[in-house]
Amino acid sequence: MDLATSVWVWLNGLSSGTISTAMSMIAVVISILAFWDGRKTRRRGEKLAQESREIERRQLRVEIDGLLHKAWLLVGGDLGSENIVQFASRADLNKAKRECIERALVMDPNYAPTHRIFGLYCLGTKNNSRAEQAFRKAIEIDPEFALAHTSLGYLFSQDPDRGAEGEQAFRKAIELDPEYAVAHFNLGNLLFQDPDRRAEAEQAFRKVIEIDPEYVKAHSGLGSLLYADPDRRAEAEQAYRKAIEIDPEYVVAHYNLGSLLFADPDRRAEAEQAYRKAIEIDPENAYAHSGLGSLLTRDPDRRTEAEQAYRKAIEIDSQDALAHRNLGYLLSRDPDRRVEAEQAYRKAIEIDSQDA
Repeated sequence: MDLATSVWVWLNGLSSGTISTAMSMIAVVISILAFWDGRKTRRRGEKLAQESREIERRQLRVEIDGLLHKAWLLVGGDLGSENIVQFASRADLNKAKRECIERALVMDPNYAPTHRIFGLYCLGTKNNSRAEQAFRKAIEIDPEFALAHTSLGYLFSQDPDRGAEGEQAFRKAIELDPEYAVAHFNLGNLLFQDPDRRAEAEQAFRKVIEIDPEYVKAHSGLGSLLYADPDRRAEAEQAYRKAIEIDPEYVVAHYNLGSLLFADPDRRAEAEQAYRKAIEIDPENAYAHSGLGSLLTRDPDRRTEAEQAYRKAIEIDSQDALAHRNLGYLLSRDPDRRVEAEQAYRKAIEIDSQDA
């Protein structure tokens, strides 16, 4: 006997008044069941709609991330390099960067990574005030976005008057992500600028290496810090050589190693090898040419080579006051070239009176 037949038999056994009451009760139950079923249906519909929106959002973010990755490569990668982000000056690349970022902003104006990348773009075009706005917008959208705090900290660290704000931003990034090596590295670079905080800087560099033993810039940075202490030059050399072991093409470590070895008169040949390796890797590295020139100047029989090295450095970077000054010193050794020496010295003073 099905449910409908059972209800019919039950109703036939009741009085008319009771049947009326029973029918009312059944109607109420049916209404409740229909209401409940409707609520479940609506909930399922809302859940499906929410899941659909989430899928669309994820797909959109994947597309945006693709645009940001392209912009990121054009921008120049992560922060933390001694030579910091090298932005191409070619108009077409700048246009491509801008177009990628603007498309991403239109697709989702509330996606924090887009604002951070835009901040890096502004930083590269030397629009620091706009970069700060972009980094702060990223943090406003996502206060726990450690990368944005680090980028803001880097911006502040380039201004001598805002170092404290830079440190605060780096430490906030580290608080949010204690294993974020770039934040520790940038904090180390900032602290390194204060001779009274070198111990803290060393801790920061060593923390980077603890997090990522292959972080080549941290080894090189640690080497530069140790080099500042005459009693720790051997440790500094180890750090530079470790950086070169990790990345044989890392020009900064070769240059720094050359400078360290240059300080020891018995290791000048090794220093020359290091400088020449840096030039081999990056022929446009003015510092390496200038360093090689300084080394060659020490040998009276190689001063022609030294002059060539200085002039190459100046050709690459005409505003290198040190190269002009060193060229002046070299030329002053020859009584017949004192006028040229004076010109070189005056150029160095014109560029930077303090350095000259």
